[in-house]
Amino acid sequence: MLLRRVDGYGIHKSWTSFDHISANLVRAVIASEDTRFFNHHGFDWNAIETAWNRYRSRRGRLLGASTISMQTAKNVFLWPGRDWVRKAFEAYFTVLIELAWSKQRSLHLKRARSKNRHNRAALLAQICD
Repeated sequence: MLLRRVDGYGIHKSWTSFDHISANLVRAVIASEDTRFFNHHGFDWNAIETAWNRYRSRRGRLLGASTISMQTAKNVFLWPGRDWVRKAFEAYFTVLIELAWSKQRSLHLKRARSKNRHNRAALLAQICD
């Protein structure tokens, strides 16, 4: 991106309605990041247990267990650190997201946030839409 900016192309981003996003793209995101997205309420307890057991055994590479809802909570409301305090806030906001937003809304905001990481005010305005 930086090279394109130096070459004079700039960086242009635009909001895409969820209705205009390919269903195949949505399925690909879910398959790659949270296969049980529609079967849980924000927390994939099986993945959390597996990741915790791997962490405690100290064998192999650490596993992540964040769901799309948890990633959305972190990306919209929190800082990118990897500490227990942030994880506690992430859990709190995940519960709120699951209570207040539809699964479609969470997917939409996850996609929007990943494309618009540095403009939190614009994202929060879209949430309040």
